[in-house]
Amino acid sequence: MQFDDPKLQSHEARLFSGTRISSGREAEQRATAAVLATARSVSEFGRAIVSLAGGPKGRLSCYTEVPFRVDQRDAKSEVRPDGLLQVLRGKKEWTAFVEVKVGDNPLEQTQFDTYHKLARDEGIDAVITISNEAARTNGLPPLTVDGRIKRVSVTHFSWERLLSEARVLSRRKAVDDPDQQWILEEWIRYVSDPASKIIEPPQLGEHWTCVLRSAGNGSLGSVSHELSDVLRHWDAYTRKAALRLRSKLGVDVQPKLARAEKKNADRRLKRMHADALRTGELSAVFRVPDAVGDVCVCILLPSKKARYGVTVKASTEGWQKTRLNWILRQLKSMDAPQDLSVTVDWEGRSVSQARLCDALADPSALLRDARNEPIDKKVQPRKFVLELSSTLPKGRGRSNAPVLEGISCGLEEFYRSVVEGLRPFVPTPPRLAVEDIAPDDSEDGEPASTQLASRNEDAKAATVGAEVALSIPSHIPPTSSAAPSNSAPPTDE
Repeated sequence: MQFDDPKLQSHEARLFSGTRISSGREAEQRATAAVLATARSVSEFGRAIVSLAGGPKGRLSCYTEVPFRVDQRDAKSEVRPDGLLQVLRGKKEWTAFVEVKVGDNPLEQTQFDTYHKLARDEGIDAVITISNEAARTNGLPPLTVDGRIKRVSVTHFSWERLLSEARVLSRRKAVDDPDQQWILEEWIRYVSDPASKIIEPPQLGEHWTCVLRSAGNGSLGSVSHELSDVLRHWDAYTRKAALRLRSKLGVDVQPKLARAEKKNADRRLKRMHADALRTGELSAVFRVPDAVGDVCVCILLPSKKARYGVTVKASTEGWQKTRLNWILRQLKSMDAPQDLSVTVDWEGRSVSQARLCDALADPSALLRDARNEPIDKKVQPRKFVLELSSTLPKGRGRSNAPVLEGISCGLEEFYRSVVEGLRPFVPTPPRLAVEDIAPDDSEDGEPASTQLASRNEDAKAATVGAEVALSIPSHIPPTSSAAPSNSAPPTDE
């Protein structure tokens, strides 16, 4: 049997095994032990978790199910948080409780309140929660947090966030020790393995089919309550999709939100609800560092399509056709999809549109507006909107997870085939003007060209002389054209 035999590969010994997990409780215990052991073993990973939770750098120790006594209705009972982190830095100590949920199990409000108050009573500095639920924009768990307990900080991580942190470290080769790198890769494989029962694919909620059907019938307003539930799931998905892009690109991808909406989730959901009723669309915008523009994804509910897009600022130099060819040459060189829609936003609010294949065959296809009238030659393009549409994936049975998985794959393919190859326009830097010497400015009756050549020769000779002087070692005395003399210097008589 060869060592590369698939039968052997499927039975390779693993650091974290996801086989024969019989219950959700066992999956949670294994997941807790795996993430804490990895944080303890891989210095960079543990430091990232502690730093995001507000802790200091130092020697990290991790423990599971440490028992504590709490008072409940005049009686004492024992509680066991899933994990405990301890960081020692000199004589200072920082500690945190860790509460873990896997699969579709949500965090429990009563359990969280118990650990939050226990942390205050025991002098614990922080509470960390981990589940498949997305964190709120301020990093808190999707629970009610008692604001009166100010001494104990609270931080929530989704499993996608932790997985994203690990993948970014691995992609950037930030882990110096090869053994620690192997441990981190084993943890990534374990969490990504469906057999571990840790990751729960994002969903659109139980009312997705009802909302989709009503949008097709033009009666989306009649299912306003169901639409609100779908929007909550969509909002959570956009944050997970940003983390997925972050882990694959190795840069900090973030959903683009207004400043007021970052602080107020209810305000954001109300705006999304109003937009969905008005346009029949669910949309999200992702900001990718150094990309040519923000990447958009939109679900067109009535037509059951997904649309991906990016807006590119137009060139500010050259003639009208030169500026059009600037974007078309880039799209042609990267072999962008031929059915890509290219929309030109012109000065004066004119708009023209054509498929990429038609624009490449005849660039003048973009020189006519929506009424098929020619664009004035003096009008210049302001920006280009590149969009690609595809049919919305279907769910399987009662699960609509395949819909979001298909959208994520479409978003990544659009980024690969269109966005990552585009470069923004960089204006040509201004040039200094060259002043010519007038003929009457000559010296000693010599022509100006002769004077300029003489000056160039003098400058060249001075430069060569300086180079020769620099090349002579300092311990060698300067030479003279006269012959050396052994006689003593003359004296005055």
